[in-house]
Amino acid sequence: HCRPPTIKQLHNLVLAFAFNGVGVPLAVTGLVAPVWAMVAMILSVTAVLLNSFGGRLIPRPTARQQRPERILLEVPSLRCEGCVRAVRRALQDHPAVRDVAVDLEAKRVTVVVEGRGFDAQAAKARVIGAGHEVASIQRL
Repeated sequence: HCRPPTIKQLHNLVLAFAFNGVGVPLAVTGLVAPVWAMVAMILSVTAVLLNSFGGRLIPRPTARQQRPERILLEVPSLRCEGCVRAVRRALQDHPAVRDVAVDLEAKRVTVVVEGRGFDAQAAKARVIGAGHEVASIQRL
């Protein structure tokens, strides 16, 4: 999603030539006052600088800056590593799921979720879809 530097340089050149290419000839021919050509040059430099920063002056909140949610599921039907793999695969399939930790002895599954679109009921549905039962759900 990042633009290569050559594209940014091209945008900067286009912006600079657009402002200066219009403002300076108009001032030389006397169609506008020289002060307006100076304003065009200032706008050109400002546009080039803002384009170079690429939106980094104003930080945007992202889903990763949100605090991750933890969901604890008690799954009494967990019996072997095959069960663990099936449950893990069913849960990790969703893009909001960041981590799945399975404790086979305690028969517990902890799901770390970042972002929206996945909640405790969705986790339960996926575990049931993998062929296991869910005794309880807790949000940590």
